[in-house]
Amino acid sequence: MPVAAHVESYAARLVLANVPVPEAGRRTGGPYSSLVSVALAGYLVSSSYADLGLRREDYVLHDEVMNHLRGVPKGARLFVDRADEVLFGLCNVAATRMARTDIEIRDCHASLLANPYGDAFRSMQLDARYATRGPVEIGLFHAARAAGRATLYATLSPTKLWDLPLKRFGLLYSVGETLRGNPIPGMVMRGRGSEPRGRRIAEIHRAMIR
Repeated sequence: MPVAAHVESYAARLVLANVPVPEAGRRTGGPYSSLVSVALAGYLVSSSYADLGLRREDYVLHDEVMNHLRGVPKGARLFVDRADEVLFGLCNVAATRMARTDIEIRDCHASLLANPYGDAFRSMQLDARYATRGPVEIGLFHAARAAGRATLYATLSPTKLWDLPLKRFGLLYSVGETLRGNPIPGMVMRGRGSEPRGRRIAEIHRAMIR
């Protein structure tokens, strides 16, 4: 959801509930409270109605996530070296559809999920993060391999992942082994995306799965 949508929704709840507004430092209300509430509600509905229509057939995020998961072995450990569309999409699919909950998702940038890199990780600069991630993720890879579990990465920068032996597997990279099958055939990408970012994702995705 865009930031503006969060702000508008938050503001609407504050006005409709007639509770203190932190930014203004005063209570809303007075004789015009009901009128403002109705006007704001009408604005929110009218400003988002067209966008809702555009998004009705927009499956870009859903299809991208499902294409990433296609063919991933059961019980695999998936390191997500990308944020936004992939990580948030994976968590959404797991929470709303209960799809592939057997996969252990690791958030390489600690932007959403708990991380194994330590409490100071979020405050580190990018170079320091890579230096911290390396030993931790290599250790987790060896532990997963000893347990008979596959390790994969969702990343756009495979050359930055130290000396891990990465092999292309669909839209992901497997570590240390060649996984059976080719998940590319059968992948789909419906819709064009209702935003420039979504359209670009769809274009890249289609090029990769041809």
